[in-house]
Amino acid sequence: MRMMQDRAAAEDIVQEAFCRVWQRAARFDTGAGGNVRAWLLTIVHRLAIDAQRKRKPDVEMDAHSDADWDFEDRETDVFEHAFANIATDRVRAAVSQLPERHRQVIELSFFWGLTHREIAEQLGEPLGTVHSWALQGMNRLKSLLKQQLS
Repeated sequence: MRMMQDRAAAEDIVQEAFCRVWQRAARFDTGAGGNVRAWLLTIVHRLAIDAQRKRKPDVEMDAHSDADWDFEDRETDVFEHAFANIATDRVRAAVSQLPERHRQVIELSFFWGLTHREIAEQLGEPLGTVHSWALQGMNRLKSLLKQQLS
């Protein structure tokens, strides 16, 4: 909802995600420590990015605050909801610890759906530099999240 800023579009993406999960369920590897929730969220995130790219000229991403797009799903298990909030808080805390350039690239990429090329243009940096910052930022983020679990 935060990325699409349109409830109907967000619902379409979720429906498409569930169709893809249904079609590809046999390929999901539970033996390798597979996390169904992470797999599903990755599919939804990628579909939202694709949809954003298709309609980019029509959307102004910072027109609303995040709170404007948070809808509570009354069907969600309370434990799952609490776990999701804890995980979100941990990721936000870890992202806030990143150096500014890494944080910027990760936020623009994952939360706003920009490509590395678009980020390079927006920041006025070479594309290779943005690629490097993204990789360094993700590695540092992974390290910070592992430290939180220890």
